[in-house]
Amino acid sequence: TQYTMALRQNLHALLEGVIAPRRFVREFFELVEAGNMRNDIRKKLVLSLLLSANIRPSIKFLLLENLRRIPKPVRLAIISEIFKAKPSRDIDIMKEELKWILGQENQAASVH
Repeated sequence: TQYTMALRQNLHALLEGVIAPRRFVREFFELVEAGNMRNDIRKKLVLSLLLSANIRPSIKFLLLENLRRIPKPVRLAIISEIFKAKPSRDIDIMKEELKWILGQENQAASVH
């Protein structure tokens, strides 16, 4: 689809340094939402970026900050996969960030 092609073009632009990380992440979620992609495809796309050695940690953190834009079952599946991933410096840092994000979500939920 046109959305898949746009996602692919944006990824190439990101890897070549043509597009800024924040813009990439913003457009990534806009395209995924506009393309009404199936949940399994959303999960696969996000995980492939988060687990990729070619994606800078700062971009991974931007993705994590925007996980709330993904339906909860998919979000929980992504988080579960991160916690099961083979340990590495990036994975360990992402786990810490996810613990903080989940703590914030739980705190917000208990306020409402």
